[in-house]
Amino acid sequence: MTSLQRHGALVEAILGAVVEGNAMHAGAEFEELAGAGAADLYGLSVAAATVGRVALLTRYGGSAGAQAESLRAVSRAVNTGDVHDQFAVRFLGAAVRRDEDMAMALFAAADAAGKRARTESAAALLALVASLYRADPAPPTQQGETRS
Repeated sequence: MTSLQRHGALVEAILGAVVEGNAMHAGAEFEELAGAGAADLYGLSVAAATVGRVALLTRYGGSAGAQAESLRAVSRAVNTGDVHDQFAVRFLGAAVRRDEDMAMALFAAADAAGKRARTESAAALLALVASLYRADPAPPTQQGETRS
């Protein structure tokens, strides 16, 4: 298997778990991809945000008003104040608006904060998107909960 094929298999496994509503099932794959570097993690983040955009469009519809309402609902669900959760909401919002420049800027800021911040931000995005596929979306973390 080439490295490109391995990358594709990792992304497929991770997004499969996300669509099933449980991003945690792809922990080993996520760790491997996160260790590969920023470019691979950015690609996963874009793919996850696209999957999240589809969930929001399915749930709320495609009009501008519906998109705005979907983003308000997501923002209310992720009201933890955690910087990584805020990244997730903003990155998903950029995907909904198809604002690639904003998505790149958000990821660049997370990347500039270091590997751990970049990885935790991408993990928060995956958790947020997974929550959209559960029957009753819940925030990826609860107030006061810490990430390890």
